[in-house]
Amino acid sequence: RVGGIGDVITDGRNGLLISPGRPDELAAAIVRLLTDDRLRESLGSEALAYVGRHHDIQDVSARYEALYRGVLEQKGKLCVT
Repeated sequence: RVGGIGDVITDGRNGLLISPGRPDELAAAIVRLLTDDRLRESLGSEALAYVGRHHDIQDVSARYEALYRGVLEQKGKLCVT
């Protein structure tokens, strides 16, 4: 539960979030993952689906291309036809 992790991970849906500096929470989360096959498989499936929806290589590269084109257009370095 630090930084932007909460923007990507939803506790209990596609991962398990623990508080910083809480080794007891970390240990409990590890035990849950080791002992609960259904939870582990569900979290893994949801995490994979999230990555597929939000971090597809084609989409990410298209966004970077659009960003770079926009910067170059603002600098007058690229002629768009």
